[in-house]
Amino acid sequence: MIHPFYLYTIGYFNENTKARSTIMLYWIGIIIGLKFYLFFSIEDQKLVAIPLSFADDKHMFNLKQNQMKKNYLFGAAFVLALMGTACNNSEDLAQDVPNALKVTVKNNVPESRAIVHGTTLPVDARIGVTLVNEAGGNYDGVEYSNIEYKTTTGTDWAIVDENKIPLLSSTAGKAIAYYPYADGINYAAIEVATDDQEDWLYSGWTTADINNANPVANFTMNHGLSAMRVILKKGAGYGATAIASTITAESDFFVESAVLNGITGALTGHSTGKGNVTVNIEAANQELTTDSKHTDILVVPAAGAGTDGVDFTINISDGVSAKNYTVNVPLTTLTDGMKQGKCYQITLTLTAEGFEVSTVAVTDWSQELNAGSGSLTPGA
Repeated sequence: MIHPFYLYTIGYFNENTKARSTIMLYWIGIIIGLKFYLFFSIEDQKLVAIPLSFADDKHMFNLKQNQMKKNYLFGAAFVLALMGTACNNSEDLAQDVPNALKVTVKNNVPESRAIVHGTTLPVDARIGVTLVNEAGGNYDGVEYSNIEYKTTTGTDWAIVDENKIPLLSSTAGKAIAYYPYADGINYAAIEVATDDQEDWLYSGWTTADINNANPVANFTMNHGLSAMRVILKKGAGYGATAIASTITAESDFFVESAVLNGITGALTGHSTGKGNVTVNIEAANQELTTDSKHTDILVVPAAGAGTDGVDFTINISDGVSAKNYTVNVPLTTLTDGMKQGKCYQITLTLTAEGFEVSTVAVTDWSQELNAGSGSLTPGA
């Protein structure tokens, strides 16, 4: 909780109506408490002035009772004053502190996976923000590293821990952000993994100087991984029920893990061997129809081009029994391999003879590819 006296000393009292109301309520409580205290103190003095011959047990009882009333009422007034300060949203107060660093966030792509839509991050998203001076050192001698900000609207951002508010001065600084927030993350070396299915985003350094005259850090987020959007649908000639539960992808075009540099976006330290990941298909997309239903798979792109394409295994049930269908989708036109920020869209159509690869394309995430085709055949 930000104490009213602190708000006053930093000039907040003069700038914020809520703070003025808070401080007024605080002092009203103190004044009421003092009035009760003085009133009962006078009454106590009257009782003390009574000659001892009249100060019997009854009068002594009244004296003690008045003292207790004085203590209770003063305590109640003081608690009321404190409650007046606590009932205000401390998080809102923190965001309006003069010279505090504020942030805005937008995506540099039209869409990522299902949890991140449009040009804003989802509601309740959290990012990690670091503020440094122009040379990359602590800002005004204070370390502001991996500060957690969150949004409840997708557009308005607030700091989570008000004790870590970055305070700006005339010193020029720069800031950087990544998503999603996690404790202990180093923005220059973020460990990413295909199996986690996290849509890691990075901003790089802000381009404009940040100081008390320009207190807003404008972050534009970029995708650190690649995505495959697998579209499943039934062909007109397939009449039976088809329920898809899982999709497994394996390829040397992507790997299990790497390290993402949040400054440059570069991936290093790639794991060796093929990447392999299994994702569950959302319930709403499980029963296939002639309409397209997609499942997104996030992958860590390999350092170079693969040679084997992508092997898919899809579990399909007719409501009685299930079987796995497998297919290899060649990516022969991807001579430079998969790229960060690209979405590789693959459409698989179920026919009486099995699945067919209808189309393969890359969207932006970016437009680039017509990569090939293949046949999906029943497996064991």
